Amino acid sequence: MPPDTTYLPGTIQPMPDQVGLVDSARWKDSVWQQSVQLHFDSLDISYRPYEDQQRPSYPLPEGTMFLIVLAVLSLSAYLYIIRPSQRERQQKMVIRPRAPKDDSSQEIQFDQWLSRYNPYYNALPAEHKKRFLHRVQQFMLTKEFRFHSMVGEDYIPVLVSAAAVQLTFGLRNYRMDYFDVIHIMRKEYVLNINQETYYGHVSKNGIHVSWKKFMEGYDDYNDCINLGLHEMAHALQYDAYLGLEDHHDRYFKERLNEYAAEGRPVFRAMRQGLTYVMDEYALENFDEFWAVSVEMFFENPVTFREKLPNLYQEMCELLNQDPAEPGKLLNSELA
Repeated sequence: MPPDTTYLPGTIQPMPDQVGLVDSARWKDSVWQQSVQLHFDSLDISYRPYEDQQRPSYPLPEGTMFLIVLAVLSLSAYLYIIRPSQRERQQKMVIRPRAPKDDSSQEIQFDQWLSRYNPYYNALPAEHKKRFLHRVQQFMLTKEFRFHSMVGEDYIPVLVSAAAVQLTFGLRNYRMDYFDVIHIMRKEYVLNINQETYYGHVSKNGIHVSWKKFMEGYDDYNDCINLGLHEMAHALQYDAYLGLEDHHDRYFKERLNEYAAEGRPVFRAMRQGLTYVMDEYALENFDEFWAVSVEMFFENPVTFREKLPNLYQEMCELLNQDPAEPGKLLNSELA
């Protein structure tokens, strides 16, 4: 699995959420070892004003006042004329889904898009498809979708939301309320915070995905590389630890700890070269092991179950579903 983040095509420029970025692929410690908030705090970029030393005063050169007035006028023009027009152009690249007047017509359109692009949805029985569509609608209503260096199409938020719903289909809390914004980039992007190139990442300012890589993940649904599921796995983990908590969230975190207890020996064995059933990106750290295991769980559940039956069972119980049997929820009361 490639690194977790990316750059806007054209010139290298910072992403809007550089401050506070958490790239799980480069965490020194796992969120299972210490609080996620500590990582957020430790990775925040701070700026200190430059303190000038005492200098002797000199009279202003001739013509300085004219330059100052010109600078003030230029700044005013930017703040009140140029910047507002730029903001209007940026708003055109934002999609804020609204509740439809006719749910049935929207469901028909969503069903067509998902039937074409999402194999998980296609395999669901009819009654579960209706439930899936409802969850996609509700998930979208809680998010703002921002497009960078690309045109925003109506079907894109549907497919991205479906990746989140797929992961959380067996859970009661599925909207990942900790996140308000999802950023969609045309392809890979670079963050000035570390000058690394990425395909997606999750930070306290939103979920970020490369649309090109997202689509490649669902076009080939057998290679166990799926950017949408990978980033939503990180987002689900962050939401569990940083979002508002109810008894469903507490139970989910307990299950996460049980998954970790079963997964860590496998993770260590993979690092020692004793077993190898997942993409090598899982070796980065245990957080990436979790995200990569989610990819394999959905795209190749049969092999996962055969090679690592105990870990597979832990993931089934954690996510309350079994992808090897489409539509099977282990406990309907938890969903």
